[in-house]
Amino acid sequence: MIKLLYWWHRARTSLWFLPAVIVASGVLLAPAIIEADVHVDRDLLQRWPQLFGAGADGSRGLLSVVASSMITVAGVVFLITNAPLLSH
Repeated sequence: MIKLLYWWHRARTSLWFLPAVIVASGVLLAPAIIEADVHVDRDLLQRWPQLFGAGADGSRGLLSVVASSMITVAGVVFLITNAPLLSH
C-alpha cells in the first residue's frame, strides 16, 4: 500500500502527469463527441441560435487568438528556462 501511495505521489507531482491525463481524456472523448454529433438534432441550431452561432469568422478569430496566446506562452517558457544559460 505504501508503494502505491509513493507511486501515486510521484506521478501526481511530476511535470507531465496532468497534460498526459488531459491528452488521454481527449483521445477517449473524441469518438464519443463525434458520435454524439451524428445523433444531434439539426433543429437544435434554430432552437438555441447562440449555442453554435459564431460561424466561420468567429471560429477563425477564436483560433487566431488561441494560437497567438500559445505562441506567446511558449516564448515566455523558453525564455524563462533558458535565462540561467543566457546570464553566464
